[in-house]
Amino acid sequence: MQQHFRMERSVFALLGFVLVSLCKGQTAQTFCQEKPCPEFTLLESNKDFETRLYSDTLWITTKIASRTLHGLIAANSRLNHFCETQKQAGYTTPDTWPVLITVTKDEDEENDFMSFFVPNNTAMAEISVPCVKLQTRPGGTVYVRIFHTIPNLTSGRTNREKLREDLTRAGKHFDANTYSAAAYTTYWALSHYSEIWMSAV
Repeated sequence: MQQHFRMERSVFALLGFVLVSLCKGQTAQTFCQEKPCPEFTLLESNKDFETRLYSDTLWITTKIASRTLHGLIAANSRLNHFCETQKQAGYTTPDTWPVLITVTKDEDEENDFMSFFVPNNTAMAEISVPCVKLQTRPGGTVYVRIFHTIPNLTSGRTNREKLREDLTRAGKHFDANTYSAAAYTTYWALSHYSEIWMSAV
């Protein structure tokens, strides 16, 4: 059941990403649906974006080989396989939010990664799974745009570009070569909650 749920939520997140081309306290738990998610301190909030301060966070991460349905399913399967090997070794990786899709641009090439959040103090066996690694995302200030539609070509591009425009207009300095799409709901949910993240520099 847990693996099926992870597959469902991950496919939703990546389907949205492919089409795009691309918490601390009660408020955070609202959109995390009472599941563990990265804690943050809200520094600022306005009608356009939030400014959050995150601590270091741990993720299991794999590279998305291609922006195709096959590529996203393969990436999701690798992460689920890692979770299954942990279970077989007597460890359980918690069911968490968000599913994170991160795009990094190096010169003219873009690389895409899929990640599941791992809460602090999660016990894990030292098992090697090909193409899956534990990744620590350094803490820091993150600018966040929230949207409530199913990600698609129009809404995804609009929210990504809108955040860039709002940050530029506000005089914020941000990493224009890396951004993340965070999904907190399944594709079939009655209402949706998603975010675009860009790190301050």
